[in-house]
Amino acid sequence: NHLGQGRAPAAISGYLRDLAGWPDEVVPLDPGEHELRQGDYARVHRFSPPGRVNEYFVVENRSGLGTDASLPSSGLAVFHCDTLGSNEWEDGTRERHYQLALVQADGHLDLETNRNTGDAGDLFGAASGVVLSHDTTPPSRLWDGTGSGLVISDVGAPGAALRIRAGAAPPAGGTVAGEAAPDLL
Repeated sequence: NHLGQGRAPAAISGYLRDLAGWPDEVVPLDPGEHELRQGDYARVHRFSPPGRVNEYFVVENRSGLGTDASLPSSGLAVFHCDTLGSNEWEDGTRERHYQLALVQADGHLDLETNRNTGDAGDLFGAASGVVLSHDTTPPSRLWDGTGSGLVISDVGAPGAALRIRAGAAPPAGGTVAGEAAPDLL
């Protein structure tokens, strides 16, 4: 525990709460808008890539309120989870990776390289457009390097409620209209 000079325990991550069977609801991170409530320990918001059982992502609102008041960062936490991983494996490779890894918004991998125990760049703050996908830094790729399909965009400001959009970001300039003329011959 590194919060509040060792006097303030951090909230248990959604991943560990889910493993222990504590949440009342696991909310699939389907395409669309989602509201994440800070301190809502009864829910876990989870993105499960198609065909994967053990590897998935959990997102949480970790705004600097309540038990998160002493966190070095405030905003959206994205955890890359793999029940077959080990928190003794810092390699970040297909074969040797963490069971629970924070996808650090700044892409620096400070936690894996022991540069620090957390900093202001670790969580995703308010931002328009795509903040996490297969080709962003950091990426939402699976441990084997393939795309997970997770896309997060339009992250709201940290606070008691934080809004995000999952799935493809809306195109610039609004909706796209068009016509289809299938060849039925």
